[in-house]
Amino acid sequence: MTRFIYAVLRFGIAFGLAGLLIRPLVKEIKPESLDGVNWLWVALAVVLYGWVLLIGVFRWRILLAVQGIETRIMDIVKLNLIGQFFNIAIPGSVSGDLVKMVYIRDHAGSKQAAAVLTIMLDRVMGLLGLLLIALVSTAISWDYVQASQDPRIRVAVYWIAALSGCGVVGLLALEFHVALERLPGIRSLINLAQRLLPDSVCAVFGRLVAALDLYRERRSAIAAVIALSVLVHGSLAISYMAIGQGLHIENVGANLYFLTTQVANAIASIPVVPGGLGIRDAVFNAIFTDCNVEPAKSALLPLLGTGAMVIWSVIGGIVFACTKRKGAKSQEEAAEPTA
Repeated sequence: MTRFIYAVLRFGIAFGLAGLLIRPLVKEIKPESLDGVNWLWVALAVVLYGWVLLIGVFRWRILLAVQGIETRIMDIVKLNLIGQFFNIAIPGSVSGDLVKMVYIRDHAGSKQAAAVLTIMLDRVMGLLGLLLIALVSTAISWDYVQASQDPRIRVAVYWIAALSGCGVVGLLALEFHVALERLPGIRSLINLAQRLLPDSVCAVFGRLVAALDLYRERRSAIAAVIALSVLVHGSLAISYMAIGQGLHIENVGANLYFLTTQVANAIASIPVVPGGLGIRDAVFNAIFTDCNVEPAKSALLPLLGTGAMVIWSVIGGIVFACTKRKGAKSQEEAAEPTA
């Protein structure tokens, strides 16, 4: 009963907060705001979001192939869609990943642990793609950031840029950790960190290092995965550009779409609301309002982007409802009486 009450409260607070963040944007939209919208561009944005999910399928398949896990492409498509559904349905930054971990074990045979590890590494490589584009987008849009009239935007971009730089350096340190550990004093610092940090944090770092070590012999595969991660986040920015075209937004350049998308996604990754609902929209609205975009359009653009994400989440929910786990099937067959 305690777990149930906690779950209800968690869901209520998460979705309630998302509603509070989205409500001011909805108020800005009047019926006449939809006049003149080119819905073909909006439909293209929905297709592009599906393209993003498809890129994720190939990225994950590369990681599985390195581990010697052969999985049908349609099975990975299903698992990615199911993960997308649970990213929206359940509060938390890794809800979809946890569900994918449960399902991929049914397809991995004796390599279940390795299959689960690929999901963790897939998330890390996706984060690396976001960090790389965030750094480049910040550099290209530096003049806008410094001239911004909204101090919240400047602070957010500065923090994201700093964290992106630290993240890239940290991942490089993990990649070359064997050579770094040979340097004088480094081993002592690692031992000190292990004593000071919680065991759970040390365990996560240990699994991450182990995952990267497994792929050390296949650097070409890692390069392909990183390239696909960059393509994912670039395609997300292009999907918002398509919506901007549909809304006839003319005073925002491509560089600001890329910057806003990365900043919004980075902030939305904080596990406060399911799928970053509301947070991503608020960031987009703040930056585009700062760029003197009409209030109705700066509110409608992120909401249409969220709508594209929700459409694919609903498709994922349908796939989840129609998909039967192999493990569940085998248990039912085992329970049937034999003649």
